[in-house]
Amino acid sequence: MSKPKPDFSKLLFTGIKRKKTNPIVTESDDAALRMRVMPKKLLPELLAEKKHKHSKLDDEADDGVALFSGEMMKAIQSSKKKAKFTETDQKELERLFAQHVRRINNMYVVGEDIPAPILEFDDLKFPKEIDASLKEFNIIAPSPIQMQALPLMRQKRNLLATAPTGSGKTLAFVLPLIQRIYESRVEGSAKLPVLKAIVLEPTRVLGRQVYVQFVKYCQNLNLKYAFYEGDGPFPSGVEVVVTTPNRLIAAVEDNKKAVMKMLKTVEWVVVDECDRMFDDKDTEANFKSKLAKILEWTDHEHTRRAFFSATNSSEVESYVKANLKNPVFVFIGSRNSANTQVTQQLVFAGSEGGKIAAIRDVLQGGFDPPALIFVQDKDRAGQLYTELVSSFSHIPIAMVSSEVTDAQKEKILDNVRAKRVFVLICTELIGRGIDLPSVNLVINFDLPATIVNYVHRIGRTGRAGRPGRAITYFTETDLKYIRPIASLIKHAGFDVPAYTLALEQPTAAAKKVLSTNGIHRKSFGGVRKWERVKAKKQEREELVDHSSAKGAVMADDDAGGDLIDKARRAVMKKRTANALKMMTKKKGKKTVGKLKPSIKAKGKLPRSTIIKKKAKKAT
Repeated sequence: MSKPKPDFSKLLFTGIKRKKTNPIVTESDDAALRMRVMPKKLLPELLAEKKHKHSKLDDEADDGVALFSGEMMKAIQSSKKKAKFTETDQKELERLFAQHVRRINNMYVVGEDIPAPILEFDDLKFPKEIDASLKEFNIIAPSPIQMQALPLMRQKRNLLATAPTGSGKTLAFVLPLIQRIYESRVEGSAKLPVLKAIVLEPTRVLGRQVYVQFVKYCQNLNLKYAFYEGDGPFPSGVEVVVTTPNRLIAAVEDNKKAVMKMLKTVEWVVVDECDRMFDDKDTEANFKSKLAKILEWTDHEHTRRAFFSATNSSEVESYVKANLKNPVFVFIGSRNSANTQVTQQLVFAGSEGGKIAAIRDVLQGGFDPPALIFVQDKDRAGQLYTELVSSFSHIPIAMVSSEVTDAQKEKILDNVRAKRVFVLICTELIGRGIDLPSVNLVINFDLPATIVNYVHRIGRTGRAGRPGRAITYFTETDLKYIRPIASLIKHAGFDVPAYTLALEQPTAAAKKVLSTNGIHRKSFGGVRKWERVKAKKQEREELVDHSSAKGAVMADDDAGGDLIDKARRAVMKKRTANALKMMTKKKGKKTVGKLKPSIKAKGKLPRSTIIKKKAKKAT
């Protein structure tokens, strides 16, 4: 006997008893996290039904007045007043409807005075130019994260938004920023363009991708936006700047007065991939301390902040609660869960040679390209690249690491999107946020440094509700690290070797080794081959060696950050030299030699002192 269909109005107005649910998200639920789910009845229809019901009760009360008098008539008139559909009733209905929309879209919100989620882009009354761009790029309806984040940013609310990979987070902040800038132009609040928004990304390649979204959706709007790569003066006369924290810090240190003046007019600071930004384990990019500076510089009464990420971070949540006024938290789906649209496999390969053999089997057995293969660092990327290219010359294979030039990176990623590259070997540099919608397979050749990195890596496939596949290889060396990943895959509903769930959890020391890519792995051949190939690529200017580069260095690193320490050292060195020259001029004599500090390394005396002592001893 089939079960009767539930009465929507009863569910909406009387509530529904919440059952204890299985924490595993089903495949259909996970797809819904990326695609809007519509209620069976829309709010106008529900309002009409409710008003009709109250009107009917009102008419019945009028009919009863003619038959009764005295106390009975007073009672009927009282019930008639109660039957009227008031403004309070309408607000309550709207609140219940918003709750229902959030429930069916796996949306959880925390905060005060939260606006109802939108169901259509038309609800926000975008300029016709934005509507035309949405249609051109086939964006028909808002995704769950867009449904709630768009009205929040429209109301200028501080927020922290977390949603799965491939769920449309970028548009969730790009569209409201464009709308706000457009409206300020129309209002004539400024005669000349002033900086309204800063968008911070962890890497240059991700910043470039977000910048392209502004290009696409600012068509015909005559808005000014820029992508600051750090290789020149900070852009002026623009309304939006997309950059990385380190490059913005560099711009302020190089021209503090001018850049700080621009930052005074900023209304929005958007921190994308915010969990990465608050990661204090990174020693290269040092995002946490740098981000603190930027947030301090933009701490104005008129400035709002929006944090976006695919994974939750307790550190980000604590910061938002402690530092932002009346913030709203938006969570789509389960906390730090892997994408169940992606079929996940955990495979024991035994050794490094076993991993190579397993990769060969995948490529020889046929696969649906393109595929991403993640490795631990740039050296292993190069070695695996030469190993596979020599064995599979008929398959277009490319590599991306921190050594690849920016121009070459963009060319390779475009070729992956166009399916002209079938296999891309890469480091963590490509692990976050990069939109490669055509990717069907992700292979973790080396274990990711953290569970969060695992979620981001496999999030390069299975985007926008499409299915994908992910394979993670592990060896004897990895047994002390594998338990958390095995548990996550099992939690997502996929089988793993039973013994991996019985292994001990990694110790704090083991986690530190893994997070810093400190695992010593045996080479698997191709080392000398890669050195020869590398030299040729450097000659063709496809690769750059940052370790031997002279002067300023600004580049993405293989841990998903950006390198700028050398750039800062170069700037400071130049400033020190200039200061010494000025002092020399003032004194009218050469004092550079006297002012130059001596450096003691490991307790040793400066070379000049040693020479003097030797000379004295000889006499």
